[in-house]
Amino acid sequence: MKTIKVYSYNELSKESKERALQDWNDENREIVWAEEIYKSFQEIFQQTVGLKLGNYSIGAYQHSWATVVFEHNEVKDFKGHRAITWIENNLLDHLRISYYGDRRKEVSKYGQWYRPGMIEPCPFTGYCFDDTLLNALQQSVKDGDTLEETFKGLANVVQKELEGEHEYQQSEEYFKDHAEANDYQFLENGMLI
Repeated sequence: MKTIKVYSYNELSKESKERALQDWNDENREIVWAEEIYKSFQEIFQQTVGLKLGNYSIGAYQHSWATVVFEHNEVKDFKGHRAITWIENNLLDHLRISYYGDRRKEVSKYGQWYRPGMIEPCPFTGYCFDDTLLNALQQSVKDGDTLEETFKGLANVVQKELEGEHEYQQSEEYFKDHAEANDYQFLENGMLI
């Protein structure tokens, strides 16, 4: 019977770590959180009254775009205070924790982010990208974009998030953490067993 010595990631030589990372990256090209990111993007449009998401094409490392359809055509050109008010009335208002009723008391035990008037973290899907989209939406309006430009621009926010996730998942830091958390074992040359 032949015995094979196995190594944890930390026990590998620098060259073996590089090979292990390269093999990992060659095999794992899918973005882990992509489905959640796309779902957050779709949900922001479903939750917004008077707005529908049309066709879109979004992905990492490609030209991303989206079309939006407003119920009232003149709304798409709103800027500044009118745009902020429209977003508040058509999206944010129904996401806020009410000042009245049982819901107020129910969520108060969770701390400062759950008090009346606040929007619960990750209100659409429970994934943190919900908050990224809401922040991008509000920042775009503050920067002077029209409502149409703001909502169309969310496609670029999704693209950047996908690219960031992909780059992180291809990093040594991610692979090291992943290998340690899952007790991966390697041969001396860095090949995953």
